[in-house]
Amino acid sequence: MPKFYAGQRRGHYISLALGAMYEAIMLVAVLKGYALEGVVGAAVGIGGMIWAIRRDPNGSDGNPPEP
Repeated sequence: MPKFYAGQRRGHYISLALGAMYEAIMLVAVLKGYALEGVVGAAVGIGGMIWAIRRDPNGSDGNPPEP
């Protein structure tokens, strides 16, 4: 079981690093004069991260199963 959690932790660190790099690129876009593109890109990136965190890996739609 510890190896499973180590893999999960490694995946979380990689995801955190990729998300931070994406948001940094969007910040550079805003600072370079592409304000609209940078803000929209950042919003899409944050929305994607929130969706990935909240989704159900089993594919359930959130409704309880019918008896």
